[in-house]
Amino acid sequence: MKLVNRFIPFVILLWIILISISLLFNLKSISKSVFLNAKTQTSAFFDEIEIMRAWNAKHGGVYVKVSDDVFPNQYLDVPNRDLRIDSLNLDLTLVNPAYMTRLVANIAKAQNKTQFHITSLNPIRPQNKADNWETIMLNSFEQGVKDTMELQKMNGEMVYRYMRPLVVKKACLKCHSIQGYELGDIRGGIQVSIPAAGYIESENNLKTNVWIIHIVIFILGLIGLIVYKKLVDRYINNLMIANQEVEKQKLIAQKAFDKAELSSHYKSLFLANMSHEIRTPLNGIIGFTSILKQGKLTEEQKDQLEVISVSGENLLSLINDIIDYSKIEANQLTLENITIDLKQAINETEKILKIKALDKGIDLSLNIHPETPKWVFGDQTRIKQILINLTNNAIKFTEKGFVNINVYPVQTIDNKVKIKFVIIDTGIGISKENHGKLFKVFSQAEASTARKFGGSGLGLTISKQLAELMGGEVGFTSELNKGSTFWFTGLFELSTPLIKVAQRSKTDFSDLDLNILLVEDNLINQKVAMAHFASITLDVDLAKNGQEAVEMFKENNYDMIFMDIQMPILDGYEATKQIREIEKNMEKDEKVVIIAMTANALKGEKERCIGLGMTDYLAKPFKSENLYDVIRRNS
Repeated sequence: MKLVNRFIPFVILLWIILISISLLFNLKSISKSVFLNAKTQTSAFFDEIEIMRAWNAKHGGVYVKVSDDVFPNQYLDVPNRDLRIDSLNLDLTLVNPAYMTRLVANIAKAQNKTQFHITSLNPIRPQNKADNWETIMLNSFEQGVKDTMELQKMNGEMVYRYMRPLVVKKACLKCHSIQGYELGDIRGGIQVSIPAAGYIESENNLKTNVWIIHIVIFILGLIGLIVYKKLVDRYINNLMIANQEVEKQKLIAQKAFDKAELSSHYKSLFLANMSHEIRTPLNGIIGFTSILKQGKLTEEQKDQLEVISVSGENLLSLINDIIDYSKIEANQLTLENITIDLKQAINETEKILKIKALDKGIDLSLNIHPETPKWVFGDQTRIKQILINLTNNAIKFTEKGFVNINVYPVQTIDNKVKIKFVIIDTGIGISKENHGKLFKVFSQAEASTARKFGGSGLGLTISKQLAELMGGEVGFTSELNKGSTFWFTGLFELSTPLIKVAQRSKTDFSDLDLNILLVEDNLINQKVAMAHFASITLDVDLAKNGQEAVEMFKENNYDMIFMDIQMPILDGYEATKQIREIEKNMEKDEKVVIIAMTANALKGEKERCIGLGMTDYLAKPFKSENLYDVIRRNS
């Protein structure tokens, strides 16, 4: 608004300048126009005299009756100047062009106040002597001036005086050749005067109108400027109010955002802590169960271990579902896009699920259409996750009969193919009134279903989100006591076959001579990790916190460090920083491999560990094969 107020005086000044320029231009144009009109009229009178003189000269003059107004020209010395016609009782006198001009001038003066005056620098007749202005004009004609006109005051009256030179023409030579004039010579001039009062009045009237118009336009412009300023002031005021409201809403939104961020932070922190606290004992359960399975056991012991193993896996699956949902809710869940063997991934999933189906006495069958592509770009883990979720539900809610998995392509677009996965069961089905509850968070068809069959109610929600991330969708048809059909689709880009490289046994590390340091403060996790390392005959040193790990690194040349994150005295992050700084100061060519080994499996943890200088990442709880894979790819 201040800028507008500063701008207004400049606009007013500019408006005054523009109006003044326009006014001066129009006033000048009016004066010029009136002057040209007067000049046109006087010039026309002059032309009439020229025509009359030319006609008179051509005929050698004309005879007219002698009267009080017309008497013999005493300056005309020619034979037969005067004639007497007795029969008519008339006295005639010869009127030459100059004399005729004076007679016409007298008539014009009497009728319309137009005056003519024929003169020269050396006139014969004294009355024809030029005045000062006429003398100046006659001299200018000698210098090449064609004509001239001025507004002057004569005898108390304003007149326009116009003068043009008299040029000797052929007809003039009859009389003036004896005076020494030749064709084209200037022998004087004729001055024409007309009253200027009418022109001046007309000019003044026009100028008055122009003044009035410009004043009106100026006032209207000022009014418009004032109105514009008020409108601008109102607009700016409204804009300021709107901006204040926007800022207010932004502040409210920012507070809400900060509150949501804080809530999300505490939620993530809570999930991270709970995940860590639950995964730590699970690491012991799953880890030792995996190790015990490798030993000699009775059938009863195998069954008992299997119960422990399944229970641990179910609990881990539940935790993973909660974490996955948290990632989806925070829009942080991303998919891998690597070449996978789709048919192999589906077959592997079917083998895992077949054991559970056989335990319930249910027939589980898999039908993969021949045109289903084998090699595609995708996320194998997430495809398996959706397939396991939907098929597990089918097995869970089917007491007898069968569960069929059908896979087939439904559409090919350029280099992409849409594949549909259909799971059909003969289970309990879902009533129509409960259809709307599916795919909602923590929701199952009925409360009794949750009590009887268990589950978090997150599986379908997660499956739906994952399918949409794959460019597909999910759906179902079901009728109470008549079974259900659940399906999902995914859009996959076709890939080329991977070249298989011959690999040695995953448990054969005889070719590796590794000096390993385990950094772990939790006693159970220490025992689990040590047991895994012992199963593949690898010797490992143990540090109970980050500070011990740094000191031991200074004294030993380790090839690989398995680093826990949450530890007393010095955590895994800081310990890694110090080890990397030591390497930098020692100017080591090869850095030690540091593998994060943590129960925090939330999104961003792996990236954070890698960003702080760690080499790889292993989430707890882990199975023997997970440990083998991470050792092999970093050796």
